[in-house]
Amino acid sequence: MIPILKKFERYLRANRGLADHTIRNYLSDSSFLINYLFLQEIDIKNDASQLEVFIHRDIEPSQSKTVQQSHINSEYRSLMRDFVAWLASNKKGSSNALAASSITRCLVAVRSFVRFLIEQGEMPEAPLWAPHSGLMRRFSPKNIRHLPDTLSISEANSLMQISILPNAKSPNSKRSISISIRDKAILEILYGSGLRVSEVVALNMGDINLEQKSIRVKGKGSKVRVVPMGSAAQNSYKHYLSKVREKYQGQTKDNNSVFLNSRGGRLSQRSIHSIVRYRAKAAGINKHVHPHTLRHSFATHLLDGGADLRIVQELLGHSSPVATQVYTHVSKSESRRVYMESHPLARGQK
Repeated sequence: MIPILKKFERYLRANRGLADHTIRNYLSDSSFLINYLFLQEIDIKNDASQLEVFIHRDIEPSQSKTVQQSHINSEYRSLMRDFVAWLASNKKGSSNALAASSITRCLVAVRSFVRFLIEQGEMPEAPLWAPHSGLMRRFSPKNIRHLPDTLSISEANSLMQISILPNAKSPNSKRSISISIRDKAILEILYGSGLRVSEVVALNMGDINLEQKSIRVKGKGSKVRVVPMGSAAQNSYKHYLSKVREKYQGQTKDNNSVFLNSRGGRLSQRSIHSIVRYRAKAAGINKHVHPHTLRHSFATHLLDGGADLRIVQELLGHSSPVATQVYTHVSKSESRRVYMESHPLARGQK
């Protein structure tokens, strides 16, 4: 990693408390700006001195501070317009093409990156980079918003009615039984409590309180929330503890992790993705099912059942209701589909 990104990484960990995968995305997306500037013969691999000179060019010392600031603001805006145009045109049609949603995500990272440079005293301040400023949205391309994939209630039930499935390495063995018991507990928590896959991976033994029927979750930005744990998830979790996990007590360096792999270590996100895909296929669900599908289904089924949007927002750990409102569209879409398929007059029948 180049020096300036190393400094940015330390800043994100110390000041923002972001998750590891979020930090990786921020670093990756910020590198687009670094590469673009390099093509413009502005090298910021070590520090931002060349970029600062570029932003201050054509400013006369005799000009008033108001005029100088206006010039800086204009240069920043021009830089972002050209950068977005480069992302949209130079990448178009190539193997690493950026979709509109990816450009929008990239700008979020770039905004944090430049904010970091400003706070370090390497770049001048401007309204575009001010905390809580919405000016960056002007440069974001319009997204075609797709509704999230969800399972129907019957599909979710089929997935939860998990059976003992053979393990590739040792079919029909005790290992297959243990893995199936563990997988059922994972699926029940993903769907029953709406957790992100990263949150399930990070669960420690003290986070699940069976007495209070709750799970303490550390979400994005290290925000902590407490979510309820349904009876099905409780039963599956108790079964996993008594029949599977206790075997690893004292056999692993990570005795604190809730969900363990076959070697007694903390289960990875990739493994949980594989588990969900494998179990969905075994349940006969002809969809691309991933852990976030279960989170989407959790929210949609709550709203279908009459839950208040604000409550669903809190359960999901969303900082803004805007992120949760997409599920109201999914709920309406599902209601329309059921109506069109079920009501005789909707199909033109008499």
